[in-house]
Amino acid sequence: LFQVRQAKVRIVPNGVDSRFAAADAQLFQARFGNNSFVLCPGRIEPRKNQLTLIRALRGTGLRLVLLGDVVSGHDRYLSACRAAADDSVLFLGRVQHDDPLLASAYAACRCVALASWYETPSLAALEAALTGAPLVLPAGGSAREYFGPLARYVAPHNLTEIRAAVLAAIAEPRSSSLASLVSGQFTWRNVAEATWAAYDAL
Repeated sequence: LFQVRQAKVRIVPNGVDSRFAAADAQLFQARFGNNSFVLCPGRIEPRKNQLTLIRALRGTGLRLVLLGDVVSGHDRYLSACRAAADDSVLFLGRVQHDDPLLASAYAACRCVALASWYETPSLAALEAALTGAPLVLPAGGSAREYFGPLARYVAPHNLTEIRAAVLAAIAEPRSSSLASLVSGQFTWRNVAEATWAAYDAL
């Protein structure tokens, strides 16, 4: 006779630095103005799909801030993004993770929009959520498992859907429920405790 032991599956989520909860919008606003804007943080490459986001928001009058450097080998993609962009799109380049300007950008934006082909769910989304920023995220990947009904999800190829989701998101106030969800479940302390519990169960 063989006895089979069924182990409990333990999932350790991505984690976020709790300092983003105290982000101050004034630093970003002092440097780049108080105009409302949509923030898209992430390396510029086809997987992140900034080109489709630019096209989706063209003509809305919304300011779009792209925060990130181009990935090596994807200079043509960056050129395509620049060609599709009008004066409302601001290419800021990469901001160091520990630079207060990054947290300030999350606090200053009207929403964070990621139309990537896949995210897991993106550390940027978790960081932005700690500030309560409304989220527009890709339907593919695991973002929905983290944020549930507290974010909007879009098909990365659907310009109409992306545009509508962003317009709806910027009309919303910041979400204390979203910030509480992330601070209660997805900080690095939560990750450390989940990791310890997984090892302890073995």
